Amino acid sequence: MKILFIVNDVAEIITRQATTLLIHAAAVADHEVWVCGVGELHLATGKRLSASARRVPKPAPNPSRLAAGLRQQASKRLDVEACDAVMLRTNPGRDVARLGSHEVGLHLLGGAVERGTVVLNDPRSLQRAATKAYLTELPAEVVPPLIVSRSPEVIKEWLQALGGPAVLKPVRGTRGQDVFIVEDHEPANLSQIIDVIRRDGYVMAQAFVPEGRGGDVRVLVVDGEILEVDGRAAAVARIPASGDFRSNIAAGGRPAVAEVDDDKRASVARIADQLRSDGLFFVGIDFIADQIIELNVFSPGGLGNASEQQDRDFAGQVVRAIERYVADVS
Repeated sequence: MKILFIVNDVAEIITRQATTLLIHAAAVADHEVWVCGVGELHLATGKRLSASARRVPKPAPNPSRLAAGLRQQASKRLDVEACDAVMLRTNPGRDVARLGSHEVGLHLLGGAVERGTVVLNDPRSLQRAATKAYLTELPAEVVPPLIVSRSPEVIKEWLQALGGPAVLKPVRGTRGQDVFIVEDHEPANLSQIIDVIRRDGYVMAQAFVPEGRGGDVRVLVVDGEILEVDGRAAAVARIPASGDFRSNIAAGGRPAVAEVDDDKRASVARIADQLRSDGLFFVGIDFIADQIIELNVFSPGGLGNASEQQDRDFAGQVVRAIERYVADVS
């Protein structure tokens, strides 16, 4: 197969990223692998979508040499629509300087999908699921009670009706930034918390799940199924730093081995058909107990930690799932 990986910027690829592991696994599987940045797409009237892309050499170098080699390699023009699959490994939330490129890139790729190109995840679905507001579309039984609003009055009314602790966060946030826990319905600084969050858009208030003080679990899901190799699931527990309830690694949390219990498996099964129908092929689901607190649809991480902790080739399994998907739709 010919596979194109689209990233934020080729110059920013590093060795330990999940994306690098996936690129390496695809090359090791003897596919023709190309990589480009989200700002390197081209479309002229009446023409096919193309990209300025770099080809991964054969035999595939190890991940550390692969990342460095791609940064040094000159790009060539690639017909995107001639690829068997395009893997979108972009992350707009961590690439504010190129937000415009991400928006236009999704639009251009959406057109390629309509002309028959396989793009994973589907760019039109990514536009729909780009924020935490997508949680409102999941079944109520798999998510904590929540509200999305910019109105301080509406949020305060909801918190009072909830009658317990809640987490307030930006709908478009990432890496645990501007995330607050509110222990009762109206602490003295609630108005200030809401103002801080809503300066960049909508606020999500979510009932606090008590088990959350011990952290959360990231579970990787491919084509509606939990990613597994030899009976081990690709999952990582994220333990908060002392004195902090946030488990994000970027906020000081640390990764640990995680087991995926029957309750989490049931929650994944409950939304599997929706993920498939929405074109969300590869996602990371963040759980507290059996409750889904976040859905990561742009380049979900955790693949490296899960692979190291469990000594499994999860990246290779993702590539095999891509092969099956392409074969099924061909």
